[in-house]
Amino acid sequence: MDMRQDRLFADLQRFLEDHMGKEFILYYGANQTRRGYEWILRLASEYPDTIFIHCGRLYEGQNMSETARRYRSLLLDQRRIFEAKAFITDRRITESAYAACNYVLLPYQNHYGSSGVMLKSASYGKPVLVPRSGLMGYWVKNHRFGKTFIDGSYKDFLAKWSDLRKSYAVYQEPARRFARMFDSKHVYESLDFGMAQLVVNG
Repeated sequence: MDMRQDRLFADLQRFLEDHMGKEFILYYGANQTRRGYEWILRLASEYPDTIFIHCGRLYEGQNMSETARRYRSLLLDQRRIFEAKAFITDRRITESAYAACNYVLLPYQNHYGSSGVMLKSASYGKPVLVPRSGLMGYWVKNHRFGKTFIDGSYKDFLAKWSDLRKSYAVYQEPARRFARMFDSKHVYESLDFGMAQLVVNG
């Protein structure tokens, strides 16, 4: 039994109860600028009706920009952020975090491959918001389990987030269907087909 993970689970439950009725924004994994950590901090800091959940390791050295530090400090002061500060091994934490949110934001920067977090989110029936270029954008556009935004445009990211938070329910079942494509029987066929289409369609 991992006592630290047990404490994290208990802390998350209290945090969710304290903010019941609010809109939760989940960031899953270690904080990295290229995975959109700073953009999500910024969004949460600009919209006081949102609550940030960070399930993953927290690196406060060179991996965090001064701008990200400022947004994070604001959220900490307002008690609108939960930080696990650890790799998540307890399934209860993951399930609780995903159950609390309606969608998952994945504003990756200069990323043209796929994403394990995107697939995990889809498996929980959570629509996603991703850059329109690359394999992530291809999957989302063609399987209709979320929204895409113009790469590098925070303005368009906010606009598409505004759309998604109003219409997320229509993308939930397509998200689950997409995730089912990647069971052990079909995973390699799905990946090969996706990569082939990406090459053909640019």
